[in-house]
Amino acid sequence: MASVAATPGAKIKSGDLLLTIEAMKMETGIHAEKDATVKAVHVAPGG
Repeated sequence: MASVAATPGAKIKSGDLLLTIEAMKMETGIHAEKDATVKAVHVAPGG
Protein backbone atom coordinates (compact mmCIF):
# COMPACT_ATOMS: atom_id res chain seq x y z
CA MET A 1 0.00 0.00 0.00
CA ALA A 2 1.60 3.24 -1.12
CA SER A 3 -1.06 5.64 0.22
CA VAL A 4 -4.63 5.78 1.50
CA ALA A 5 -6.72 8.76 0.42
CA ALA A 6 -10.06 7.72 1.95
CA THR A 7 -10.88 8.31 5.61
CA PRO A 8 -13.73 6.84 7.70
CA GLY A 9 -16.87 8.93 7.38
CA ALA A 10 -15.74 10.61 4.16
CA LYS A 11 -18.35 11.08 1.45
CA ILE A 12 -16.84 10.01 -1.86
CA LYS A 13 -18.06 10.37 -5.41
CA SER A 14 -17.68 8.02 -8.36
CA GLY A 15 -14.11 8.28 -9.66
CA ASP A 16 -12.56 9.60 -6.43
CA LEU A 17 -9.17 8.12 -5.53
CA LEU A 18 -9.45 5.72 -2.58
CA LEU A 19 -5.93 4.32 -2.33
CA THR A 20 -2.74 3.73 -4.28
CA ILE A 21 -1.02 0.37 -4.47
CA GLU A 22 2.57 -0.22 -5.49
CA ALA A 23 3.91 -3.33 -7.20
CA MET A 24 7.19 -3.76 -9.07
CA LYS A 25 7.95 -0.01 -8.67
CA MET A 26 4.70 0.96 -10.43
CA GLU A 27 1.85 2.75 -8.65
CA THR A 28 -1.81 2.11 -9.47
CA GLY A 29 -4.72 4.16 -8.16
CA ILE A 30 -7.91 2.47 -6.98
CA HIS A 31 -10.98 4.64 -7.58
CA ALA A 32 -14.57 4.53 -6.31
CA GLU A 33 -17.09 2.90 -8.64
CA LYS A 34 -20.05 4.87 -7.23
CA ASP A 35 -20.97 7.59 -4.73
CA ALA A 36 -20.75 6.31 -1.14
CA THR A 37 -19.69 6.99 2.44
CA VAL A 38 -16.56 5.26 3.75
CA LYS A 39 -17.46 3.10 6.76
CA ALA A 40 -13.95 1.97 7.71
CA VAL A 41 -10.40 1.74 6.38
CA HIS A 42 -8.64 -1.55 7.15
CA VAL A 43 -5.28 -0.83 5.51
CA ALA A 44 -2.37 1.52 6.15
CA PRO A 45 0.49 2.74 3.98
CA GLY A 46 3.37 0.30 4.00
CA GLY A 47 1.21 -2.56 5.27
